[in-house]
Amino acid sequence: MKICNQNFLSINVPITSVKTLPSIFSETETQCLFGEKVKIINEENDWFFCETLLDNYQGWIEKKLITVFFDTNYRVNKINTLVFEKPDLKSKVKFNLFLNSEVQVLNKSNNWSELKLSDSKGYVFSDHLIEKNKFLNNLILLSENFLNVPYLWGGKSCLGIDCSGLVQLVLQSLGKFIPRNTSDQILVENKFLKNIDICEDYSLIFWDKHVAISITNDTIIHSNAYHMCVQKEDLNQAIKRFEKQNNKILKIKKI
Repeated sequence: MKICNQNFLSINVPITSVKTLPSIFSETETQCLFGEKVKIINEENDWFFCETLLDNYQGWIEKKLITVFFDTNYRVNKINTLVFEKPDLKSKVKFNLFLNSEVQVLNKSNNWSELKLSDSKGYVFSDHLIEKNKFLNNLILLSENFLNVPYLWGGKSCLGIDCSGLVQLVLQSLGKFIPRNTSDQILVENKFLKNIDICEDYSLIFWDKHVAISITNDTIIHSNAYHMCVQKEDLNQAIKRFEKQNNKILKIKKI
């Protein structure tokens, strides 16, 4: 597939890694979900160098995982759902979709949504989708849905997720944009993220190269390499552990 005049394409698999170099052995920078849009900047052999339209993140994606640009009108609102071959629970499962994946719904009938796929159609339980212009509103429930999901550097799904990926996914579901990495997230200050001095519920707590979500003023939830998964933790315990590494809280932002 050549770039030609088509510089904007769509991710055509449930999830794909965005690599630092055009090699499957290269480090994963982040991940893109089904239906996510990317701008093609360059190409090398079987790889495209892309920029994500969601957050302007750049990296290499295998060409076979991208298809022609397609419009989307719904978004997945569960951390994991299934695409069936037919509107029947006993039919073959085609693949999984993850929270915030974008799809094109053609029709709805009997609790099922018919999706347009690149080479066929698929069916998803309608309650697992939400219109793109609508958003969820429960920060704690969304965050807790990821409890025990494995820690994965660059991850952005229930298969594996890192600290900033969890924050970005959850806030995106609430209709609030934040960049991909902690180094950029900590700089954000807008109408829904205000710097505060003391931790409150519904806050983001930043250390050097780490971020957590406070669900109360003394309890956080975060994906971290200490537990190697998403865990709830007493804030003071986390502070003491980080301080042993000379890593103190840099900033707190109220959501």
